[in-house]
Amino acid sequence: MTIQTQAVQNLINAIETALKASCVSYPEIMLDHILNVAQEYTNVEGYAFDVALAKACAIYPATKYCPAVAYKK
Repeated sequence: MTIQTQAVQNLINAIETALKASCVSYPEIMLDHILNVAQEYTNVEGYAFDVALAKACAIYPATKYCPAVAYKK
């Protein structure tokens, strides 16, 4: 697995954990929205997907600190 792929996986795991821990009603919908925003950052602004996903985490207070775990091993 590449470093970028591992970072994306770490971010997705952190996002899922943060959303479940914050007791939101529909964590799957919120995760989907974050992924859509990240894809938009990738397509429109040219970010690499791991960076775009980290940037997209800022849209919800529950996930704004998730990028801190992106590159941990």
